[in-house]
Amino acid sequence: GNGSAVLAQKCDTIYAYDVEEAYINKGKERYSKKHPNINFILGEPDNTLELQDNSITFAVSIHTMEHVENDLKFLSEIHRVLQENGKLYLEVPVRVKNPFSGNNEPLLPHTENFAGHYREYSTDSFQELVENYFDVIEIKGVSRGAYVPVENTRNAVMAFLRKKWI
Repeated sequence: GNGSAVLAQKCDTIYAYDVEEAYINKGKERYSKKHPNINFILGEPDNTLELQDNSITFAVSIHTMEHVENDLKFLSEIHRVLQENGKLYLEVPVRVKNPFSGNNEPLLPHTENFAGHYREYSTDSFQELVENYFDVIEIKGVSRGAYVPVENTRNAVMAFLRKKWI
């Protein structure tokens, strides 16, 4: 989508991956002529990425990981396709108390008919999870669109990560 078009101005090749065919079609319609270096890929949730091992230098995932059932497999696949010293920009929503139920369940839970969130993350659980596959270069909170110290986060947490050799 829009992020791919921005990155396409600076990168030789972009792989725009989504599990929703409508988003892939919309991206192709909007950007294929202006940015022929964007490859739109329709995938299946929780399946392997259709990319070779060690084939990309940089990956971006914004508010995606909470929508896949197996977040460790998701990170493992990104790790697999990143080259040595490859980097990942990853952003996920922060778990907050649900004002309707009073518990820590996702505000938009995944159901059979709705691709909501399987989970949301505390800043600690997020960092612990990503450190299975990546070294943390920087981690910040997101509050109303601005990056803030992680302890001041309101909406999301982002991390800039480097592939760890495991």
